[in-house]
Amino acid sequence: MNITSSLLEDPSSSDDYLLEQVTRWNIDPGHVAIEVVESGIQSLSVLRRFVERYRAYGFLIALDDFGASHSNLERLVELKPDIVKIDRHLVSEVHASHYKRSVVEAINGLCHSLGAISLAEGVEESQELECLSSLGCDLFQGYLLSHPLEDYDSSLTEVRKRVLWHASQTALRIADSARGVHDEITRIVETGRHLGRELQRLSRIDEQLSGLIRRLPDIQCAYVTDLHGMQITETVFNPSTGTREGVLFRPARRGADHSLKDYVYHIRSLGAPHFLTGAYLSRATGTLCRTVSVKTYTKEQTPVILCIDIVQA
Repeated sequence: MNITSSLLEDPSSSDDYLLEQVTRWNIDPGHVAIEVVESGIQSLSVLRRFVERYRAYGFLIALDDFGASHSNLERLVELKPDIVKIDRHLVSEVHASHYKRSVVEAINGLCHSLGAISLAEGVEESQELECLSSLGCDLFQGYLLSHPLEDYDSSLTEVRKRVLWHASQTALRIADSARGVHDEITRIVETGRHLGRELQRLSRIDEQLSGLIRRLPDIQCAYVTDLHGMQITETVFNPSTGTREGVLFRPARRGADHSLKDYVYHIRSLGAPHFLTGAYLSRATGTLCRTVSVKTYTKEQTPVILCIDIVQA
C-alpha cells in the first residue's frame, strides 16, 4: 500500500484511517506493507513518527526506491524497515553490469544483517531475475511476473502459474551458471598451478617471468613472494592487457609486504596449496581482476608463492 507525503504531513491522518479499514475488512495488519513514497518528504521526524505509529499497530514497513533519489542510509537506520525495495535503476540490466551486481549484492547483505527482506522492483527480463536470485534478493516485483491486477481473483491463478514457471526456469539456469562458475574457477586455478610448475624451471625469475605470462592473454600481471609474504620480484605486466596509470594505481615493488592479503595469508598461515579471490579493483592496473596464488618452488627448491592477476570480464 503506497502512502504519499501529503498523507504523512496532513494532520487529519491522525484519525488512523488505515487501521479502521483493515479492522473493517478483517485483515491482519501483519499482512499489509505500508510503502512510503519518499519523494517530497522533507521531514524525517514526521516520517519516523508515522512509521513508529503504524508499526505499533502491526503493519509492515517498506522503504521504497532504495539506492536512488531521497533513499539513503540515514533513512534505513532511522526507519528500520521490514522490506527494502531496491530501485529499478539498479535492477535494470543488472546481469550485464559488474558494478550494479556488486551494489545489489551489498544491499542484500546489509538488509539481511539488519533483519530486513530485500525486494527487487522493476524486474522485466528473465536474465535479471536469475542474476538477482543468485545475488540474494528475497522478493521480486515487475512486469516479468505480473502487471498490476485490476481483477485480483480471476487473475491470481494465471499469475501463480507464471511465477512458478519462472521460478523453475531460474533454478535451472542458476544450476547451469554454478557449473560454469565451477569450471571457470577450475580453469583459473589450473593456470596458476601450470605457471607454478613452469616457475620451477626458471633460473632467473625476474627476467623470465614476463615471457612466461606473455603466452596467456588473460593474465594482467604476476609477482612472487616468499613464504612470509614479502615480494621478492618486481611486478611483471603482460603487454597485451591495459592499465590505468595514476597516483592511485601503481604496481607493488620488490620488498612490498603482502602477508595480510587473503591470497597470501591462506597459503602462508593456513597451509592452503592455492587460493582464488573474488573480483576486485587491482591497485596495480586499475582494472577488475581476480588473483590466484599458488605455493610452488624455485629451481633451487626454495618455497615461494606465485601471485597472478587474472582479467575479470
